Amino acid sequence: NEVLGTYACLIIPTEATEAYLTAKVTDTHGQPVYFEVSSDNGSTVRRFCGETSGPVYFRPGSTLEFDVGLSRGFVQHDCPANSIKTIGTIRVTLSNLP
Repeated sequence: NEVLGTYACLIIPTEATEAYLTAKVTDTHGQPVYFEVSSDNGSTVRRFCGETSGPVYFRPGSTLEFDVGLSRGFVQHDCPANSIKTIGTIRVTLSNLP
């Protein structure tokens, strides 16, 4: 993160034709990592441990912000990799269909 930038770990601008996402976040050891996805208006879209359970709707043309490890509200969770961030992989697929 930039010192004066957003808190998010990953920021994805979407197109007007994109309205659904699937995502998977793992650490370098393959353990699922807690993450939450918020839209550009600051509202939380969803919270996940490791991956989405299916397509997640968002307002087309939104900018999506991914917080990895810790939530903005410091919500307690029991995801295996918990709040310690290491090197890992974030995979996000955007689509116009659920």
